[in-house]
Order: sequence, then structure tokens, then C-alpha cells
Amino acid sequence: MTHSTDPMAWRAECACAAAWPSMRCHRVGDWLVHHSDEPSRRINAASPARPDARLDRATIEQVRAVYAGIGQPTLFRVPSFLHQADQALDGAGFGAAEGETRTLFAPLEAASSPPRPDITLHSAPSREWLMLRHRTTPRDEPQRAAEAARLSALAHPAAFATLTLGGEAVSIGYAAQREGWIVLEAIATDPAYRGRGHARGLVGALLAWGRQVGAAGACLQVLCDNKAAARLYAQMGFDRELYRYHYRSELVR
Repeated sequence: MTHSTDPMAWRAECACAAAWPSMRCHRVGDWLVHHSDEPSRRINAASPARPDARLDRATIEQVRAVYAGIGQPTLFRVPSFLHQADQALDGAGFGAAEGETRTLFAPLEAASSPPRPDITLHSAPSREWLMLRHRTTPRDEPQRAAEAARLSALAHPAAFATLTLGGEAVSIGYAAQREGWIVLEAIATDPAYRGRGHARGLVGALLAWGRQVGAAGACLQVLCDNKAAARLYAQMGFDRELYRYHYRSELVR
């Protein structure tokens, strides 16, 4: 599948980066070298700074030097609309592609979902939101604090949704808006409550928020091997794939 001719791909790339930003970033040529105090690969990888980003051996060595200076392994995130980067990484001794992820898009129709009393929206993550996030995505205490600080400081309007049953948060997620689109992130349900439609209701509430703030479309990113999530999102209108990306990590030298 060729994505380079789709003008929406780069728009989605920028929107997703804004919704899940790194706290620290260095520009190296056509690439942004992200790093953070959290284990998320997206914010600890070099990503393109432009849709036609070039990657050569000199740039790879400069990126290596940045990561070596902060004591992190070198990692590149390569979108499918870049056709030359993988060849350069092959020649520099990087490992095989891993973590292939799809970027999906859905238009936001004018119809609005009715509000649900069991779903609350806040402009920043609440204590209950963070507690469920930590249960579903294990982190040590410094990593939890770093993630909470990063998500509380998003540069774009956001809605953090919590679905509560019997006073307990059972499903969470958030959406961030950038230039007329929203991006869905961190959708998760307590394992004890999965398979009951809670994620569907939560996503519906976030899409309704997007319509309320004037967004015309929504996008999200999902691992290719997460079939259950892909089915849910397809049923909710995310049936257009804009592009994919994968990671290339440095082999031990």
C-alpha cells in the first residue's frame, strides 16, 4: 500500500505527535530525536520532522551521538511514507522492523451521541484516571510522575474521559485537538470489565466531544497485531488507513 500521495498522512502524523508529545527533543537534520523518562517508544525514538525527511549515514551517526550522550539506545520510528529511511538503516546495521502500527482516520459526522452520566470529561487527567492508567499500564513511581506531568501539560485542548461504575473507574482514554482533528490516545479498560462495551461507550463520548469543539475528523494509532481494538475502531468508523509506521533499533555493536 502506498501512502506518499495521501496529503492527510502528514497531517495525522503531526496531530498524533501533538497528542502524545515527548518532554525533550533535539532536531538533527530532518529528524526529531525524542527522549523522556517513560518507557513509551514513541517518545524515545527519532521521528521525521518533515514528510520528505531524508536519512543518510551522517544523520544516523548524529542521532546515535545524541542518544549515547543521554544513555539511551538508538531507536528510529519510520513511517511508511518515507521510502528511503529503511535502506539507510539497513546499511547502518539496525535490526529488523518491529512494532508495526496503523494510523486510522474517521470523519466526524454532525450527529451527536447523547451524554452519559457514567462518563465524565476533564481537561486534565484526574486522580481516578491516573490510577486506572497505572493499573492497566504498569510503571514505576518516577515513570508515573513523569507521565502525569506530561499529560497535564498538553499544549492543545484535550478531554480526559473516565467511565465509572459503582464509584470505580473502569475505562479511560483521552482526545486532543489539533487544527480541526482530534486524536484518541490511551484507551484502556480494567481487565475485569472488558468485553462489556465500555471502551465503545468511552470512545463515543470522546468523538462527541470532538464534534462539540468543531473537529471534522478523528485519528488514532493501533498496533497491527491488536485485532480486538482494530475491530472496535472499524465498527466506530475508523476504516481509512492513512499510513503505518514501525521501529528500527540499533543492534549491539
